[in-house]
Amino acid sequence: MFYCGMDVAKRKHAVAILDEKGLAHKPVFEVENTQAGLTFLVDTLKQVDGEVMVGLEATGHYWLSLYDVLTQNNFPVAVINPLQISAYRKTDQSIQHQTHKWTFHSPGC
Repeated sequence: MFYCGMDVAKRKHAVAILDEKGLAHKPVFEVENTQAGLTFLVDTLKQVDGEVMVGLEATGHYWLSLYDVLTQNNFPVAVINPLQISAYRKTDQSIQHQTHKWTFHSPGC
């Protein structure tokens, strides 16, 4: 099983793909919020050797096209409220440390 986390934004989305141990399957990359960008994302996820679970934050309306394309291509998708993520992270110091290593570093998003 692989996990794809997405930092959703207006123009570009940052994408991380991790294995079950939390190790990067490939470096974090960006996809444009265009049809071509979404096609590239789906093609990239289909190349992963195993099932991919996608988690994306519900940022404005920008997540809707991602959700549609991913579910139409049979990827399981969890839509996450960013306020809940922030609140959950603040509840436990060890969680803050764990999530820090997965923080996206993508300028321009």
